[in-house]
Amino acid sequence: MLFAGFILMAILALIEVGGFSGLTTGMEAGATSFLGIDQIGALPALSLAAVIAIGVLATPSFRQRIYSGKSVKSVRRSFLITGVLYLGFSIIPAIIGMATHALNPGLENSNFAFPFLATEIMPLGLGLLLLVAGLSATMSSASSDAIAGVSTLIRDLYVLATGRTPSARNVVRFSRIALVATIGLALLFALASDNVITYITRMISTILSGLFVSAMLGRFWSRYNWQGAIATLILPQRPL
Repeated sequence: MLFAGFILMAILALIEVGGFSGLTTGMEAGATSFLGIDQIGALPALSLAAVIAIGVLATPSFRQRIYSGKSVKSVRRSFLITGVLYLGFSIIPAIIGMATHALNPGLENSNFAFPFLATEIMPLGLGLLLLVAGLSATMSSASSDAIAGVSTLIRDLYVLATGRTPSARNVVRFSRIALVATIGLALLFALASDNVITYITRMISTILSGLFVSAMLGRFWSRYNWQGAIATLILPQRPL
C-alpha cells in the first residue's frame, strides 16, 4: 500500500509540474549534477553518500535479521532482493522532493515535502490515507529498531553485567523497562535536532560509525577482540 501510494504520489506530482522537465524549474543547475557535486562540492557529496552507506551497513536490526535467517543462502538472496527494491524505490522520494521544490520553492522545511503533496496536491481522501500509511511504516521501522535495542540490553549488556540471562519471570518486566529506556533515549536524540539530514549525520558520525568499523573488523580480522570492539565504539565519541 505504501509503495503504491508513493508511486501514485510521484506520478501525480510529475503531472502537476509538467513532466520530468518541470522538476528542475527554479533549481540551480549544480543541484542536478551527479550527487550534487557541482552544488555542494565533492567532499560533502561523497561524505553524505558514505554516511548513508555506513548507516545501512551498521544498522543493528539488519544484523539481527541476518542472525535469524534460515540459511546463508536465504539471507543473501533476501538482502539481494531488498537491495534491488531499495535501488528502484529510491528514485520515488527524489521525484517527490524535486516536484515539491518546483511547486513550492518557498517551503521552509524540506521535511514537510511529503505532507505538502499529500494535503495540497493529492485528493483529500487519498492524501490522508497516504499520510496514515507513511506514519504506520515509520512506526513499523521504529518498532524494529526498538526491539533491536531491547534485545541488546537484555541479551548482551544484562548478561555481561550479571553473568546470566534474566529469569523467565523477569524477562517481560525487564524488556518493558529496556523498551522505555530505548524509546526515551531515541526521543531525546530526536528533540536535539530539527533537520532529518543533520540528525542522520550526527547519529552516524557518533554511534553507527563505531558499529560499522566493529562489524567489519569482526568479520574480516580474526585477531579482533572485545577490547578492540569497545575501543572502536568509544573513540568516535571523543571530540577532535
